[in-house]
Amino acid sequence: MIKNKIIGASVIYAISSVMIQLVGFLMLPIYTRYLTPEDYGVIGILVATFSLSQLFFAMSFTTGLPRFYFKAKDEAERCLVFSTPIMSTVMSSIVAVLLISYFSDGLSKVLFGDLSKSNILAIYSLSILINTLHDYGIDFLRIRNRPYLYLLISIIQLSLQVALNLYFIVYQELGVEGFVYGSVTSLAVVMVTLIYIVIKHTGIGFKKSIFIDMLRFHWPIWLSGLGGMYLGSSGLYYLRWLSSLTDAGLYTLAMKFSMILSILVWIPFMMQWEVTSFESYNSNNHRPLFNNTFFSIMLLMSLGALGIGLFSEYVIYFMASEQFHDAYIAIPFLVYAVCFSSMADFFNFSYMASGHTKKISALMFYTAVVLTVLYVMLVPVYGFVGIALSALLAQIFRFVFTYLGSLSCIDLKVKVSFPLFFLLSTGFVCITLTKYTDVDNKIYEFYIRAAFYLVFVLYASVLLVRRFGLKKILELVRAG
Repeated sequence: MIKNKIIGASVIYAISSVMIQLVGFLMLPIYTRYLTPEDYGVIGILVATFSLSQLFFAMSFTTGLPRFYFKAKDEAERCLVFSTPIMSTVMSSIVAVLLISYFSDGLSKVLFGDLSKSNILAIYSLSILINTLHDYGIDFLRIRNRPYLYLLISIIQLSLQVALNLYFIVYQELGVEGFVYGSVTSLAVVMVTLIYIVIKHTGIGFKKSIFIDMLRFHWPIWLSGLGGMYLGSSGLYYLRWLSSLTDAGLYTLAMKFSMILSILVWIPFMMQWEVTSFESYNSNNHRPLFNNTFFSIMLLMSLGALGIGLFSEYVIYFMASEQFHDAYIAIPFLVYAVCFSSMADFFNFSYMASGHTKKISALMFYTAVVLTVLYVMLVPVYGFVGIALSALLAQIFRFVFTYLGSLSCIDLKVKVSFPLFFLLSTGFVCITLTKYTDVDNKIYEFYIRAAFYLVFVLYASVLLVRRFGLKKILELVRAG
């Protein structure tokens, strides 16, 4: 029943996530006509900067909500688990927006080298409040197991995004400013809808003891998030300061493609797994579930990484203007960095369930140090591709030590050897083929890559059938 629940909800969350993210890809030919690589670089730095600001200034308690919700003694306390962080987020975010707006000139000078983006920074600072409240709403829907309502809200958000992007970027030709207007407006409408649903159920309340407990639990995770943001986005700042916004734009586009794997597989899976993992941990038979789940999700992640790494080049050539074409070179490194990062996130459960969240922060810090050293070594030689290679090596480091450290917290008895071997095999084939099958005859090149990909798909299918049985797999598919 639990497996069916994970798969069924994950499919719906996947559809919803894909719908929201698809707008960036479906409109890519339009974006590359009205936005330059430099514009993409500005957008990438804006998103990274305010994601980091949201982490701290919004006092986001979303990571531990399932833990506190299922530990609550009664329904009244569960309501306070949501209303308490919402109240604290509103208060802290308003202060953050005012501060950023006041210092927007200096921030624009630091981030972009001039004062031209100060107004955009002030407007986009609203995303600190909007995004965090939006995330609380999404967490409420998945904890309450309402994936279909989330799907409906995603359709509304997609429609708004498309309409507003077309209006501000294409019709008004506002460039980066149009992106900011469209993003803030569409997300704000959805956020208001979600928070209305939450408050209607929970009411408005604040409990000091819950706030303090959440603060104690989350501050190491915030530090870990700082490390995660550094691992994921610091390359943009290095490229801006050491190279150009154009290189930052190419890297932003490469990251967009590498994140397809998270959008299609990992994020929808984690939306349900974060809840189910804590829910099932207290049962006597949770270890087979963790082991089988890790095996299955990593096979899917490996196949997804291989497909994106091999075929994203053709998508970029077809959809984007010529000035964006070189972005594909960095994608194989970035997409496998996503895989190793996801594996590390899976084993973070051991630290969170045992209360050792400080160790997550420490591992992020050490990984950030490794990444910085790699930047210094590789970026001067390989440019934005060096940033991508550095990200991959740093995430490998993070996974190895996260897994080893998890054994001393809670040993989940998850067998990692074969999923890791499968991942490394697909990675070797992906990087080798993208480097050595770059020929003039693109059709011939495509067939070679497709043949190798089909072999891995068939092999993975055989492994899943042998492990679970064809009948069980078909039952799970029908349940999804």
